[in-house]
Amino acid sequence: MKQENLEQQPQAAETQTAQGQQPAQEGQAQAKPEKPNLIADGDVDWKELERFGVKRENLSEKDMKALMNYGKTNLVTVNPTFGGDSYELQARLSFQKTEDGKMKLAPHFVRHEPRLDIPHNGYTFTDEDKKKLKQTGNLGRLVDVADTKTGEMRPSYISIDRLTNEIVDIPASKIRIPDRIGLTELLKPEQDILRAGLALPKEVTLKNGRKFEAVLQVSAEKRDVEFVPEHLWQGQSQRRGNGQEKKQKSPEAPDAPGQQQKEAGSQENGQRRNRSWTNEDGSIRPIGKWKDDKFTEQQKADYVAGKVVVLANAKDDQGQPCTKYLKFDREKGRPLTYPANPDLAQTVAPSNESRTQLAVNNEGKTNEATKHLKEPLTQGQTAPKDDAQKKQQTKKSKGMKVS
Repeated sequence: MKQENLEQQPQAAETQTAQGQQPAQEGQAQAKPEKPNLIADGDVDWKELERFGVKRENLSEKDMKALMNYGKTNLVTVNPTFGGDSYELQARLSFQKTEDGKMKLAPHFVRHEPRLDIPHNGYTFTDEDKKKLKQTGNLGRLVDVADTKTGEMRPSYISIDRLTNEIVDIPASKIRIPDRIGLTELLKPEQDILRAGLALPKEVTLKNGRKFEAVLQVSAEKRDVEFVPEHLWQGQSQRRGNGQEKKQKSPEAPDAPGQQQKEAGSQENGQRRNRSWTNEDGSIRPIGKWKDDKFTEQQKADYVAGKVVVLANAKDDQGQPCTKYLKFDREKGRPLTYPANPDLAQTVAPSNESRTQLAVNNEGKTNEATKHLKEPLTQGQTAPKDDAQKKQQTKKSKGMKVS
């Protein structure tokens, strides 16, 4: 990666901006004291480094800082010996702690391509996973990955090291989602998007005043929230700057989703659907409400993660209150409402107080106990609700002739 690209756009968002690291300000008397390294010099066998043909003094200050804090160096030339023969290879270096507490040098050699065709620590990649990893280097969601020492399955992020093509994972519990990137605040729904592993398009202002468009996402390789490299998403973002981008970034201002639900037939074209419901990278665009139901923070997070959201303040086609369920449909590229929980419909018959109401009021079906009532059924109603309705039902029933 060219040095000028690194200067144009930072790579590790949270590290550079949210932890107090910033460019020196004009007139600043002295720099803040550096934090001590996580690995002490005395814990390292530097001769091991030399056995790979690398001298400590030849490593850059940045590489040494990464190496002594459980990070990776940039690509360096190593000369390992196999069977008495020396080979010149490109690799990144890191230290790993062994069970006896000692530090062991771990070379990360460059691979021709990531091995996505075989399971990674107990997780098998889907076709969609492979596509995402090849596009951005990040899986874009949390999956269960086995701990290599204990075998315990833990929710984790997965990424590809873009320099070596190594597949890397990190437990979600070890990633801190910042509340601010430079001078730019991250709202709770935006933090939830990042926490779910999804990409977040965002205009960012750094502490030095520089402002730019970026895509933020958790990187398992960087163990941090990163700025996804621009060349990986700019081809999908050619509509940026036409006014749609600002609208897409507001989690509280979707394109009138309540109205669009009934107008879905006129919006089936991909362009309209993408602008309304998904971000440029294909992730679910946040929304703050659906018709009369204003979402809680948890509901916002559930929605962008593709989970079911209960609409407690919904109305049926007759205007009567009822309960519905909202979930984003990946195949159709938009959210759909359901009379029953779609996640449960495949396994158990849902217990839904609005099921009879919606079947009668919306679908025109007949409920024997209420079929002669003139008024629409109310929420939870399966029989006449008062004496007047009982008379309607009884009168009609008695008046029918049986042939």
